[in-house]
Amino acid sequence: RNQTQALISSFKSLPQEEGSPEWKEQVRRLGRATKYNKAKGYFFMYDHDGVVIAHGNDPKREGENYWDLKGPSGRNVIRELQAAALKGGGFVSYHWVKPGESGKTYPKLGYAQGVPNTPWWVGTGVYLDDVDNVVAGQAQRQNRTLELILIDFTIVAGVVLLLALLLGWTLGARISRPIIAISETADRMSRGDFDSVVYTEGNDEVTDLATALNRMGASVST
Repeated sequence: RNQTQALISSFKSLPQEEGSPEWKEQVRRLGRATKYNKAKGYFFMYDHDGVVIAHGNDPKREGENYWDLKGPSGRNVIRELQAAALKGGGFVSYHWVKPGESGKTYPKLGYAQGVPNTPWWVGTGVYLDDVDNVVAGQAQRQNRTLELILIDFTIVAGVVLLLALLLGWTLGARISRPIIAISETADRMSRGDFDSVVYTEGNDEVTDLATALNRMGASVST
């Protein structure tokens, strides 16, 4: 629908006067030449009598009348698409043979909308199995992206955990080392060795405790 509406909007930007024969010819050429979805998507344009005005996949069909053409399921798809176009634009789902394949039909979804200032309507369609393939491919890419994100997250989490362990070990050693020294010095003093001294650096409670213990030992030893 978006592709069809974009094409119709582009008709308004043509330099010729809307509705003039020159403008209609440019509309036909633009409708025939415009492609989308990596040139796989094309447009077809009909008048209200079922005559092909422009066909992006097979220009040789232009001028032929398909008003009475029935699809593989017996439905007159051209009439249904035209009816949807005359209502202001709409979708029609049906089965159709893929270009280059004979006999086998595939579900297809078409969209048609009228061309302003003309008795024409333009439409396009997509085979639903092609859409499923595109969706499946997109899902695979998304899953792969998710896997890469999870791998990156695991690596980052591992690095953060390792850094946390290293930081914890470093801080723990820095905190526990003076406390162990104070404990050992206090043990030696309890056994009469008052000349023992605790060597610490810093400006915290542990350093104050070590200084007080050194002073006590010095006072007792004198």
